Amino acid sequence: MNKFFTLLVLIAISVSTSFAQTCTPDSTLLNAEFPVQPLPYDPIANPEGGITDTACIGQPFEFTFFAAVGDTLNLGLSRIPLDSIRMSPVNGIGNLPAGLTFNCNPGNCVFVRNTLGCMTVSGTVTDPALVGEYNLTLTVEAFLNSAPIPNTITLPIPTVTPGNYTLVVREADFTNCDVVSSQDILEDLVQLKNKPNPFSIETIIEMTSAISGDVNFEVFDLVGKRVHLEKVFLEEGKNQISFNGSNLENGIYFYKISNHLGAVSSKMVLSR
Repeated sequence: MNKFFTLLVLIAISVSTSFAQTCTPDSTLLNAEFPVQPLPYDPIANPEGGITDTACIGQPFEFTFFAAVGDTLNLGLSRIPLDSIRMSPVNGIGNLPAGLTFNCNPGNCVFVRNTLGCMTVSGTVTDPALVGEYNLTLTVEAFLNSAPIPNTITLPIPTVTPGNYTLVVREADFTNCDVVSSQDILEDLVQLKNKPNPFSIETIIEMTSAISGDVNFEVFDLVGKRVHLEKVFLEEGKNQISFNGSNLENGIYFYKISNHLGAVSSKMVLSR
């Protein structure tokens, strides 16, 4: 497998209510021409990348990195024969807030060339003082075939894949936490989707409702700042409203319908 390799990880995110399980490598990466999906979040280069879920105070969190190690390492200037990439099982992932740890598959965090692997960040942040944003880093040692000592590399690499892997920690009752953990009655009564998604200027929010009445329609950015609010009357059956994002930056947004019965939420991506 001779692939263009620029970073170690492919990110997929899941939020779980149980303790972390051993992650399973992604076999779809075996023939990937570019084995990093999604890339770090960058509003211009990769608005769909990065960490799209929120770690909520007092709620279990799980986040998996998938490794796809080829037989060469490309840092943007040259392709170098590669033997393996190794990460410290203790501090290989940097800037994690207290309460979160990580484990690897394989367990020693050694990813041999032409193999797949994964690393799972999991745990529960309990201290409200830790609310904030954390740019995670991955420090690895690349063992090259002809080199006596490894090259230490910190990911992401700005010159190759710009952006950040930003982990957002918020209060338990924060909007994005409601998106993840809500078990409200309204979730069983209203279904949401938007088309197109991603969208460049305007998207249509489609709402299929089993009830009628007034609801709030809100849009929030990735860190929970509300950027739009309007009252909407839902009729039983299919409903549509348009949302114009021309005044917003590229990125991932959450939209939410709420009333006295609760809330139902979904995600949309603005990309020009």
